[in-house]
Amino acid sequence: DITPDMMALAKPIAGGLPMGAVLLNDMVAGFIQPGNHGSTFGGGPLVASVAEHIVRRIAQPQFLQHIEEMSEYFFAELESLKKNFNKIVSIRGKGLMIGVELDDSPQPLINACAENGLLVCKTGGNAFRLLPPLIIEKEHVDEAIEKLTRAFREVI
Repeated sequence: DITPDMMALAKPIAGGLPMGAVLLNDMVAGFIQPGNHGSTFGGGPLVASVAEHIVRRIAQPQFLQHIEEMSEYFFAELESLKKNFNKIVSIRGKGLMIGVELDDSPQPLINACAENGLLVCKTGGNAFRLLPPLIIEKEHVDEAIEKLTRAFREVI
């Protein structure tokens, strides 16, 4: 139940291209006049066009539904993986931002994943993170689970 007066956005707004944006409510926006602000990454024509496409695509209900379906599928596959490898303590996240906590350092697994062609990265503590693209399909999830399974077998 919190509505911000101002919100800064960056990384995902232009699909990884350098761009930032600030969303303002009407009250705050009323105080800003042309020339009162500047931006290093406000977005030139190319980046702004990419951002416009991304925002339009994300606003499509079927796109968001696909992300939800892929998220549910990915989490279910990871839960199945957890049953086979007791090193996995927990699986958490939202949408396609997924964290997997292990019972010890994830670095050997991260290295094994890289050797198997799956890029994951360390987060805080004993967790690693999976951040697939929003256009992921079931076959990509299956491939990731296969590579993750191989990596687990190599480090156990």
